[in-house]
Amino acid sequence: MKKFFFLIILYTLSLNLFAQSKEKTEIAINSMIFVETKDDNTYQGKLLSKTAESLKMETSIGEIEIKTANIRKYSALDKVKVVGGKVWYENPNATRYLFAPSAFNLKKGEGYYQNTGVFLNQVSYGFTDNFTCGLGTIPLFLNPEIAKYSPIWLTPKFNFNTKNSKIRASVGTISMFAPFADGDFSNVGIIYGMGTYGSRDNNVSVGLGWGYSTDFSGSGSNIAKRPTINLSGMYRASKNGYIVGEFWNAKFDQDVDNSFNILILSYRHTLKSISIDLGVARFQYDVGGVTLPWLGVAIPFGKKY
Repeated sequence: MKKFFFLIILYTLSLNLFAQSKEKTEIAINSMIFVETKDDNTYQGKLLSKTAESLKMETSIGEIEIKTANIRKYSALDKVKVVGGKVWYENPNATRYLFAPSAFNLKKGEGYYQNTGVFLNQVSYGFTDNFTCGLGTIPLFLNPEIAKYSPIWLTPKFNFNTKNSKIRASVGTISMFAPFADGDFSNVGIIYGMGTYGSRDNNVSVGLGWGYSTDFSGSGSNIAKRPTINLSGMYRASKNGYIVGEFWNAKFDQDVDNSFNILILSYRHTLKSISIDLGVARFQYDVGGVTLPWLGVAIPFGKKY
């Protein structure tokens, strides 16, 4: 079992390196494109031809040729929009809120590394346009005395398109192990369904999940009698800024008052190769609660980058 999880780690890291080595996705000739040059000029029009040295495009002012060395970036026109004269690129974080996922998926060949609160680390990768899987860990191995209890979790997620373009649905699980612990160990996690309404920039999501535990020693499995409820939302406030929030409610037994609530609110600032979340998190239990700062960083990789 330990070898199995070690191979998963190596496989995921190899996907990361492979994705970073791939060239940018080619845009088909005659497609509508947007180009931003290093002198801060922007152009949009039809791509006529492209070589290693330059590209030609048909614009409202006629046919132009731009040297590749002068191009800062370019993309398909459906990936950008112009708001108040400023170019807004496609949201690179539509698949996730702060900890909770949305029903949007990574596209095939895209991925990101995410760090939350310094200790939580996860790499997620789009194996197809409808299947994303992540691998995460908390590096307890930094302390030799508790290294063997370092947890590893997997986050497979399938999404489904609906007839309504504003509605998305997904199912998935967050499954956590401690594969390096001595003797038998348990698997705990949550199986969930998620629905998202809105665009990649502005949306709300509702999720229901059932926690479970499995004892690998053979003593049996347990599944929660009450679902965990998740409400999340995202609002694009500016070219690079988002307001992101999520709420969790988990009930541990038949007593309605015996529940655990989490509320997280954050400002997200996105740049070309990184996004940063700064906010606060409130953890509330029936006997009290605590408010802590929230810090998260995500670095995208893959064919688009």
